[in-house]
Amino acid sequence: MAFGLAVLITPTQWHVQVADPGTTVERLDLREALADLPQAQREVLLLKYYVGMDGKEIAGVVGKEPAAVYSLQARGLQSLKRRLG
Repeated sequence: MAFGLAVLITPTQWHVQVADPGTTVERLDLREALADLPQAQREVLLLKYYVGMDGKEIAGVVGKEPAAVYSLQARGLQSLKRRLG
């Protein structure tokens, strides 16, 4: 059964942990950039990098083919890179 990640992780619960957390401003920029992504891209990225699932596991959760998950992941990362530089 597919379900939206928004049910599991709301924007107020996001906590992105990176090796070098940087400043609060940088973390807020990432949070805002994630919030601006289309829901499907945001779900895939959060499941991949926050929850730690692989592409096939994510596909099962979101109800899409693995190829679609990889595409959403690539587009989401590309959008974040453009926005955050």
